[in-house]
This record gives sequence, structure tokens and C-alpha cells, in this order.
Amino acid sequence: METKSRVEIVEYNISDTPDPEFDQHWIKFKHITIDDGTGWHPTNKGYYTAATTLDDPIKLDIGTNDAGRTLVSFYDPSHVLPRWYGIEDVEFDGLSIGSFNIDALSIGPSLYRSGAHADSTGGGYDFDYSTRITAQAIRFTYNTVPEALTLSGIHLAGSASGAENDPATWSFTGNFKIGDIDAGTPAKVDVVTNSDDAPGVTSLVLNVPIQGSVRVENVNFGGNDFGPIAIDGINAHRMSLSFHP
Repeated sequence: METKSRVEIVEYNISDTPDPEFDQHWIKFKHITIDDGTGWHPTNKGYYTAATTLDDPIKLDIGTNDAGRTLVSFYDPSHVLPRWYGIEDVEFDGLSIGSFNIDALSIGPSLYRSGAHADSTGGGYDFDYSTRITAQAIRFTYNTVPEALTLSGIHLAGSASGAENDPATWSFTGNFKIGDIDAGTPAKVDVVTNSDDAPGVTSLVLNVPIQGSVRVENVNFGGNDFGPIAIDGINAHRMSLSFHP
């Protein structure tokens, strides 16, 4: 199946309080687009393509793994073809701070799985997510200079090889992982009452172990090249985040 789309959002706003009685402060994202990088004009609408095949369709399954755990599995190959994301203006509390772009972002095929906690405790669930991500560039352009911070040739994968200082030699295998249910290290989402840091306050708690490699072919700031970045062999067994009012 092949579909073509173009997304355009005039403005998306987030406030620090929903109550207009208080002094509201806003972060605003203006003119958001998702397209094929060519923009819109009468002879070319700029549609990006989301394509899957009969041999590699989107799949949603409910089943059990080798350990007998019941899981919901969602397999998605629809973002393998690249898309361009743009925000023409980011405004923070009335101050325009610049534009943000992601060029030729390719994700997947991706696999997301989720199920109840293995020990059947808590008010949450386990999940894992594995994928491979590449992007031609991620770019932030500050309006008033204007100068740009650009990360070119971004790769997230299971592992990387090749000389760290020579992107021409790089190759990648496997998927970058958030959690791994089969290895006994799932990512976790819980809603709990935190009695240690904030007694009596209900919190959203995330534990997101990650595994893989991240490489960037070049970092450029204001026209100056700083070279590549290589972070290999990432294996964070536990990364806990807590959100509470």
C-alpha cells in the first residue's frame, strides 16, 4: 500500500497554566510542515510517501513470547521513506528564538511491544521499542544573527563500525533499543504515589533503559565545522524519570 500526504499546522501553542485568570506564558510553534522537502507549489504539492508492501505490511498482534508473557506487538515499516519536518518559528514567552528543521528523517522498520508488568504489580505497564533512525540533518537557526547549529548525517542503530573520525568508513547493524522485554530489562511506565521525594504526590514514573550506538557525521555551528560524534556501545540499564505537579 502506498499513501501520499502533506501536513501543515498553522500554529501549535502550549501554556504553563490552563487558567486564564493567571499570567499565562506560552511556547508557540508556528507553521509546522511535514513533506518531501520540496515545499508546496501548484505543480508539486510536496507530498511525502508512506509505503508498505504485501511482503512487509504494518502488523498489530496479540500473543505470547517465549517466556509465556502476553504482549501487544505493533510493527511499523511506514516511515522508512524519508520525510522533512519543519517549524518556521519557535516563540518562547513572546520572544522569537528561531526555526527548527529535520531533513530526510527515516525511521524503521520499528517494533513496539507492551504488556503488564512481569510481576503483575504497580499501576503501569512494560514496553520495549526497537528501530533504526537516520536523518540527513537536524538544524536550529537562530533568527536574530542568523546563525545555525547543524548536525549532519545522524545515525541511531544497534551497533556501529568504522573509524570514528572518518564517516566514509561507517557501517551500522541492528536496531537501537529502548528496553528489552526478552532480556528482562523492559522500559516501564508507572503511576505511583512517591513517598520519598514528594510525599503524598502522585507521579508519572518512567524507566527507560537504552542500548545502541549514536553517530553524527559532522557538527557545524555558524559556518564552522567541528567534525563527527561517535557514541558507541550505549548500555544504560536504568534511566528513571519522574514527573509530578
